[in-house]
Amino acid sequence: MKEDIKSKLELFLNDRIPFREECCVVYLMVELRKILDYLNSNEYPTLKFYCDWTVHIDLDRSEEIRNFMYSIEQSIEKEESTLDFAVELSVLKNQMEHLFKNESLPGSIFENNNWLKFRDLLLKILIDQPIKGLKFGCNISEAYFCRRNNDGVPVLVANFDNNKSRCFIVYR
Repeated sequence: MKEDIKSKLELFLNDRIPFREECCVVYLMVELRKILDYLNSNEYPTLKFYCDWTVHIDLDRSEEIRNFMYSIEQSIEKEESTLDFAVELSVLKNQMEHLFKNESLPGSIFENNNWLKFRDLLLKILIDQPIKGLKFGCNISEAYFCRRNNDGVPVLVANFDNNKSRCFIVYR
């Protein structure tokens, strides 16, 4: 079964890179999540988190979500305005590269501007899909991506228990 998924995914990647539509990213993340289930490993927690976030409109439980919320809190304490590290997009890329290598999947998604196109489409999918922090004992009640009005740059909005919000630029 896993080999069938990998074969379909290889054909899909060879045919569709660079991605131009959100549906391609959704399909990739769903198929990667299936592979992760077959592996039954904790080796790719950030990838699993983003796979789940891609297909669920409201996340409120898992160790990786707790880590995500605490990363946001740490960035706030350091008064950072850019959260690329906190939202772990670089970790996502590293874990995907590792999985693709280990499973012998074509790595063209990581070449040239292909990764940037994938990342942009992924963020478009995640916009307005909140992560709830209520069950993790942190001060953030929820976090979600939205677009900045003046230039459309994705930002992460963190809402706090005290009804205050803070926005972070995800990437430039």
